[in-house]
Amino acid sequence: MPVKYEKKIDLLSNVSTWSVPTKPKSEAKALASLIGVNDETPQTIRELISVGEKDRAELGKLVAQVPALRGRVEGALAYRQKVLAEFDRIVATKQSA
Repeated sequence: MPVKYEKKIDLLSNVSTWSVPTKPKSEAKALASLIGVNDETPQTIRELISVGEKDRAELGKLVAQVPALRGRVEGALAYRQKVLAEFDRIVATKQSA
């Protein structure tokens, strides 16, 4: 148990852990590194990356109320799709290795 605790402390104190990826590939790679940490699986991480129907509906309502946000919302959704595609590519590569 102490080893896991120490590992978590190291992760939390690592500055790069807190950096925000700016490219889908970088974010997907960072998320893929979490597989196996705290019981994370490819599926649980896919759920973190993807935007569900309920959230999409809420974003649709937001855009209906503030049309000026349409571009940003669509951009964010497209970005999430790119991250998911890249994540799936990384996972597939690891599984075939």
